[in-house]
Amino acid sequence: AVATNMGVGDRLNVKSESLCDFHDSVYGPDFSYQDFLPMFRAELFDADHWAEIFIKSGARYIVPTAKHHDGFCLWKSNVSWNWNSVDAGPNIDLIELIANTTRQKTNLTFAVYFSTFDWFHPLYLEDKANRSEER
Repeated sequence: AVATNMGVGDRLNVKSESLCDFHDSVYGPDFSYQDFLPMFRAELFDADHWAEIFIKSGARYIVPTAKHHDGFCLWKSNVSWNWNSVDAGPNIDLIELIANTTRQKTNLTFAVYFSTFDWFHPLYLEDKANRSEER
């Protein structure tokens, strides 16, 4: 959970005052970044359709973002329990679906982007706080 004494900019990792004001007016000041997860359902996701689009576009490879800076994984992760697409949100392994479809039905190269940078990891938050004080 995100600390409640943080400003919305810190909670959402943004610096735009107008975006923060919009967020608070629509969702309320106590609605954190993590509270968006139940809204992520991927009900229209279709790996076969994605593959068709990539082939028609002339792409030679597909590199989905498997884990972005928010730490959310698009696969079942034993170290990211309840913050991945299998344990929460759509409850499906999106990376597995894309990988299997790409490998079985196309000649595209498949790889994943995995960000080691993580906005909510305690070491990042400590470093961020220390850098703020130094400036």
